Amino acid sequence: MYYGPGDLRLVDAPVPVAGPGEILVKIKAALTCGTDFKAYRQGHPVLLARTPSPFGHEMAGVISEVGSDLTTLREGQRVVVLNSAPCDHCFFCERGTPELCDNLELLNGAYAEYIRVPEHITRHNVHPLPEGMSFSAAALAEPFACALHAVDKMRLRPGETIALIGAGNMARLLICALKAGGARVLVLGRNAERLQLAIAAGADEVIDLVAEPDGVAAVRRRTAGEHGADGVIEAVGKAETWALSVRLVRKGGRICLFWWLRCRIESRGRYAPNPLRGDRALRRLSSSAKLCTASARASQSGSCAN
Repeated sequence: MYYGPGDLRLVDAPVPVAGPGEILVKIKAALTCGTDFKAYRQGHPVLLARTPSPFGHEMAGVISEVGSDLTTLREGQRVVVLNSAPCDHCFFCERGTPELCDNLELLNGAYAEYIRVPEHITRHNVHPLPEGMSFSAAALAEPFACALHAVDKMRLRPGETIALIGAGNMARLLICALKAGGARVLVLGRNAERLQLAIAAGADEVIDLVAEPDGVAAVRRRTAGEHGADGVIEAVGKAETWALSVRLVRKGGRICLFWWLRCRIESRGRYAPNPLRGDRALRRLSSSAKLCTASARASQSGSCAN
């Protein structure tokens, strides 16, 4: 049980009982990710909002009990349990972005012999294992799903060059997701051993920032026309690497700040309408008297910046 930063205790507790629509899972594999390390050291405002709290959130096991009214799963079934489920009815869920759910239900407790999985998470995020898959491999489903989500949000096009800042465990999962999408992957890091693991995971090139401290120049040298990367994924979670990601990407590129961080960064950019949008704007203005009149009034009042 987690009692506070640096305070993790082994306690005896009764085996839970599955309620209606719930399952009880005997844990066979529980993993530890960077979020667990950070939460152990400094707490977590969402995952560990209330203490004491069960701990650990990446798990796989065997269903030992099935609650009433549940017919889709059975006792003895090998499953992976993902630790969250959206509410299905908030502003974001109704617009097809459940990852932004205002009422996300979370589940901790992988570091235990048994875990009771709430009905909503049972319905949304319990998945039977394919035949022959190990429990330890299956428990990677939660972090790998996060990597796949990040790559989906990047709107990747095959052949694009993606610069990945960081070479840790999550970075290697991101490499697998990026390569599956057809990307050329450049990994930036400072640890030679981790960079070799990035190559083993499928990275096309690695940039050792100890040997090449100017990461911006190093990326530009490796991209078409030295324009920079088509996309950047920041997988370190530091203010300086957030700022670096802006400098690595080409004009019109995309950035994914994968690791959550509370900080402020400043960037500068410029915008100029392309000819197609200029023509479209002119046609819209000419076809809508109301829009044209409102625009003219805004310009005359000085509320429209040129």
